Amino acid sequence: MQIASKELAPLHLQLDLTIEPTDYKTDFEKTLKDIRNKAQIKGFRKGNAPQHIINKFYGRETIHDIVQKKLQEAIQDFLKKDNLQTLGNFIPVNDDSLEKITTDTSKNYVFKFELGIKPNIEIKGINPEDSYTLYKIEVPEIKIDEAIVSLLKRNGTHENIEGTLQSGDLIYVDVKENDENGVKEGGIQKNIPISFDDIADSSLKNKLNSAHPGDTFNFNIYQLEDKPKAFVNKHILGQNDEETEFGPNFTGVIEKITRSVPATLDATLFEKLGVDTITDEASLREDLRKQYNDLYNNDAVSHMYSNMFLHILDATDVPLPKEFIRKSIDFDAQSDDKKITDEELNSYLKSLKWALIREDLIKKYQIHISREDIKLEFIKKVYGYFGGQAQVGFEFIDNLAERLMKDEKQYEKTAEDLVSAKLFSSIHNDITVVEEPISEIDFSEKVKALNANLSGEPVEG
Repeated sequence: MQIASKELAPLHLQLDLTIEPTDYKTDFEKTLKDIRNKAQIKGFRKGNAPQHIINKFYGRETIHDIVQKKLQEAIQDFLKKDNLQTLGNFIPVNDDSLEKITTDTSKNYVFKFELGIKPNIEIKGINPEDSYTLYKIEVPEIKIDEAIVSLLKRNGTHENIEGTLQSGDLIYVDVKENDENGVKEGGIQKNIPISFDDIADSSLKNKLNSAHPGDTFNFNIYQLEDKPKAFVNKHILGQNDEETEFGPNFTGVIEKITRSVPATLDATLFEKLGVDTITDEASLREDLRKQYNDLYNNDAVSHMYSNMFLHILDATDVPLPKEFIRKSIDFDAQSDDKKITDEELNSYLKSLKWALIREDLIKKYQIHISREDIKLEFIKKVYGYFGGQAQVGFEFIDNLAERLMKDEKQYEKTAEDLVSAKLFSSIHNDITVVEEPISEIDFSEKVKALNANLSGEPVEG
C-alpha cells in the first residue's frame, strides 16, 4: 500500500492511494474459495463448481468489495496517524488514467481524493474577563395598571342592558337571509353576536346606538364589519363555502344587548385568584410586577445569549478550506446549473463556522440531552395548550406528548433548542455578567439593533 498526500491549500489536501496486488490478492482468493465451498450452482454438486464459474458469478463483486474495504482502512489509518478529522465528504479526482477494478489480480489500483481538514479551534469570548450585559428591564407602572384592568374585565360579569350603547357592548341578533320576496325560504337563519365596536356601517351603527331588544333592522351582512367575504361566510354565517355570496341582505331582530361589568378589587376577587400572597391591591401589584420581571428577565437573558453568540463567533478564528468547501457543495449538487454563488457560500461558511465552535463547546461542557429531557419539554408544551392548568389527567398529557414526539422535525428542533439552552447556560457560568437597568422602550431598541445584527451580512470563515 502506498499513500501520498500533498497540500493544495491550507486544510485542503489531495490524497493518492495505491493498492497493490499484495494488499488484496490473498483475501480475494481466500474469499472466492470460501464461496466455492458453500455455493450451490445448478449442474454442480455443492462445493464442486469450477473456479472459473465462481469467478464469473462472484469475482467482480468480491474484488470490488475487498479493494474498497482496503481503501477505507488505508484512509482511516492515514487520518488516525496524523490525528486528522475531515470536513464533509471526499471528492474523487477525475483522472482518465485510473484503472477500473477487474478480477485481474496483477493490477495496481490508484485512488485520488481531495479532502478538507477540520481546523483546530481556540474559542474566544468565554472567560471571566469577557463581560456581557444583562439588562434589568424596569416595569412601567402603566403595565401594572393595564394588567389590573384586564384582570377585572376577565373576572367581571355580563349584564343585559337597554338604552344608549357604548364601547364593548355586544348585540345578540336573530338574523334571517332575505331575497327579492322577503325572508328567503330555506335561507340562513341563526343567532349572531355583533360587537358594537366592530360595526363598519356608520349609518347602521348610529341606528343601533339607541336600539332595544325586539327592534328589527335590515342590513347588508358584508358591510356589517370590515372583513373579507370568506371571513364573513365562515365565522359569522357559519358556512364552509367561502366563495358564494349569501343574501347579502338580512333582517335582524335584537334578542338582547349585554355589557361587560368589570369586577372590583375586593376580598372576593382576591380569594378567587387563589394566590395566598395576594390579599389587597398592593400585593396584587407586587405579584403582577414579579410576573413581568420574570417575563422581562427571560427576554433579557435571551438577548444576552444572542450577544454572546455574536461575540464568540466574531472573536473566534476558524480557518476553513473555502475552495474545497465550494467544490464539495458543487460536487454533491452534481449539476452545472446549481453551482453555489459567493453569497450562498459565505452564508454556508458562517453556519459551518458556528457549527464547529458549537461542536467543540458541547464536548467541553459535556452537554447531553436524553429522551426524557425532550419528553419533558413536550409535556410542558401540552400543558401550555391548556393554559398551564391540569384540566385533564396526566395520562392524557403523557399520551399526547408521545404522539407529538413522533413528528421528526418537532423532535429534532426541540432537542436542538434544549442543547442550545444548556450550552449557553453553561457558558453563563464562565463569563462575567454586568447587570444594567434599562427602560422597556430602550430595551426594545436594543432588541431591534440586535436582530438587525443577527440578520446582517455573513462573515467569511
